[in-house]
Amino acid sequence: MNEVWVIDDDPFAAKLTQKQFAACLPDSLVSAHTDPLDSSRRLAKDRGRNIELVVLDLRMPTMDGITFVRHLADISYRGKVIFCSGQNDQMLSAAQQIAENQGLYVLGSLAKPASLEAVNALLKRGRRKAPRPTATVSRDDIVQAISRGEFVNHYQPKVALSDGRFHSVEVLARWAKGTKTLGPAAFVPVAEQEGLIESLTHGVIDRAFADLALWSRQGLTPQLSINFSTAGLNDLNLPEQLLGYCERAGIEPENITLELTESKILDPASRGLDILSRLRLQGFNLSIDDFGTGYSSLSQLRQIPFNELKIDRSFVTGVSERSSLQAIVNSSVRLATELDMTIVAEGVESKADWDYVANAGCHLAQGFYIAKPMPGQAIPVWAELWREKTQG
Repeated sequence: MNEVWVIDDDPFAAKLTQKQFAACLPDSLVSAHTDPLDSSRRLAKDRGRNIELVVLDLRMPTMDGITFVRHLADISYRGKVIFCSGQNDQMLSAAQQIAENQGLYVLGSLAKPASLEAVNALLKRGRRKAPRPTATVSRDDIVQAISRGEFVNHYQPKVALSDGRFHSVEVLARWAKGTKTLGPAAFVPVAEQEGLIESLTHGVIDRAFADLALWSRQGLTPQLSINFSTAGLNDLNLPEQLLGYCERAGIEPENITLELTESKILDPASRGLDILSRLRLQGFNLSIDDFGTGYSSLSQLRQIPFNELKIDRSFVTGVSERSSLQAIVNSSVRLATELDMTIVAEGVESKADWDYVANAGCHLAQGFYIAKPMPGQAIPVWAELWREKTQG
């Protein structure tokens, strides 16, 4: 039987948390531990191999939660971690970042005392979250995968918060590598470093436009959002190439959004600014993705003619429960509204998330509450089911 350890030096709090997790994980053995020093020593004996989850308080006099995290990293603990503490949101976020920086698999954090509903909601979100891929790939692996046609597109819908209308899809590259399907984190950094990102991106565009043509014949005309790497913005002919794609497919550039990750800084003296400006002049939409996760948000907004802002999922998921996330979402919405930008909330994973970002003034929503990424052939089926659900 899988074990769950609740570590909290307050016996009452430890027992209460134990009961909440036991109710949500009936197939696991949930135990409470009030001595973090002893718990750390016991975990070290077998490197925590039998422990699937550690629920950890932060403020414990004999060994604080940050130190305990370091001990978990030292023994290469491969289970999951949840922080459950009375500390404020900023401290919980800091603890989570520290743990993730040391390679631990953090499901999230809970304010103490955690309700049964909050525990259950976090565990549900955690079941959807996979650890970062550990497999390494080489340039030759990617070149061969391109030649064998192993890269495929998945699509995640975005819908209007005002009426639930199906609005667009974000195109997400996947690598069908044998029996596994790998996400972009497994191959995009290598492709950027090895000069293969342009080839990958053009493959994504080819497949996306073919799928869009197929959906159009089935009566669906969603807009397309395509991720672009700043590392691939080197070809000054790119605006003309994309315009050619649109003309051949009979698609207006206004129906295409190019998403650029905000955390990747674009040198204002590079060709990228030239290319993006001409793309915007031709009617393509430009979106600043993962807004708030980098150090150059305001600088990017000033330099590049973005007309869409995507609030990063780390600020949206669970926003109804945490005041610090609410402050970030509200300030992002105010800024984007002043700049007359379309506002997308990504990471909407519950009705509560939906209600909050809708009331905050976001225009579009994306996340598991709406739909997971799916192959192109599944989009028409999903669209019909979504229409029935939202419009009757």
